[in-house]
Amino acid sequence: MGAIIKETSGQVNQETAAYAAFGFQPLKRQQVSDWVGGKGSWSVGWCDRFAHMAKIAAGWMLMTLLLSVGAPFWEDALESLFGLKSLLRTGSETRNIERKSGAGQPKT
Repeated sequence: MGAIIKETSGQVNQETAAYAAFGFQPLKRQQVSDWVGGKGSWSVGWCDRFAHMAKIAAGWMLMTLLLSVGAPFWEDALESLFGLKSLLRTGSETRNIERKSGAGQPKT
């Protein structure tokens, strides 16, 4: 049992060192207790809380609006923005050939 604890402890220390190598710092005990107790940024007045919630709601509405236009819009926007379509066509000598409706193989 002691060997497993030592091995796990060594692995935790190794992971903590890797975490710190990226510039992150573990939370301090006081930070955690402040968060659990509802202190910190939420101890500000109701006006600041309302402004924060309004920003969050506006962000969600904007994200919903942008997602609602759908994938074809974003595909076309990215193609026109980067010129990807013309670049791919000139690189592979692909031509834009479209069939008329109903010209394909019939469904059986």
